[in-house]
Amino acid sequence: MKHIILLLCLLSTPLLAGSVQKESVQIELIQVESIQIESIQIEPTQADSSQINIGQDKAFRWCAYFNWPPWIYKNKQGTYSGILVEQLDLFRAKNPDIKLVMKEIDSWKRCQESVALGTTDFILGANKTPEREIKFRYLDRPAFINFTEVGVYSAYDTNFPDVTAIEDLAQFTLAIVRGNSFGKEIDDFVALLPKRGLDPKLVELSTLDQVMKFVALKRADYFFMPRASFQEEVEKVSNASNQLSEATFREVYSVKRSTPVYLAFSKKNKVYPQLQSRWLSALEAYYQSVDFEARVAFHQQQLEKKRH
Repeated sequence: MKHIILLLCLLSTPLLAGSVQKESVQIELIQVESIQIESIQIEPTQADSSQINIGQDKAFRWCAYFNWPPWIYKNKQGTYSGILVEQLDLFRAKNPDIKLVMKEIDSWKRCQESVALGTTDFILGANKTPEREIKFRYLDRPAFINFTEVGVYSAYDTNFPDVTAIEDLAQFTLAIVRGNSFGKEIDDFVALLPKRGLDPKLVELSTLDQVMKFVALKRADYFFMPRASFQEEVEKVSNASNQLSEATFREVYSVKRSTPVYLAFSKKNKVYPQLQSRWLSALEAYYQSVDFEARVAFHQQQLEKKRH
């Protein structure tokens, strides 16, 4: 099994009177199996007279959609891995004066609500929607572009005709978590579905488990879900309900999408101006120092090992 060893070496110089202390951080990613060493030189964000002062005891709290491979997911060791976690670790290496605290909120809806209320400071990765832009301030640069396929899932014994285009789904009833985004093509399609009237085609619910139960019970015909997270999400819901399992559903169609994903900050506090420039600097350093596609492939391999 390949292991990634992260070595953080903080080399500090004496602080001279009237000067600013500067640290150089070197991160070495050592791939033990093939003995390939990748060195990343990182310069920390330099403090200056215009930078907002952050107290040493200040902690910034974040939450996420924690089952979102390969962006963030729980590994075999029970800790979190993924592209977003790598970016988070790099931010910490560049900003040792800032404490980031994970709030492991086991509900995507409650995570968003917590950030909207200001009890949590930011979301580590979220799609941008008009509804969310009212509540959150998004970083100017996306953390990554999500090139994925979104599956369309129905109950296994639903009599679905062959679907060759997303418009073919308009005659059926969609169940969806209120406010969720699946990329422009799907979002535009959903926006045209009637919610009310004699023949509504859209049922908006609060949680994903409600969505899946609605489809399983034939109260709705289908739901959207990224293919990468389908199996684990169904397993999670089935553990809490004997009525559901992976065999309850089948994929009837899929949609390719490319969606920018951002860090989203609360509008209820002043965290965004405190962290904005530092996060932009960390993302710039990340993309200058890694092969992004190779890192995505690495995490996908880890997920396959975890499944088997």
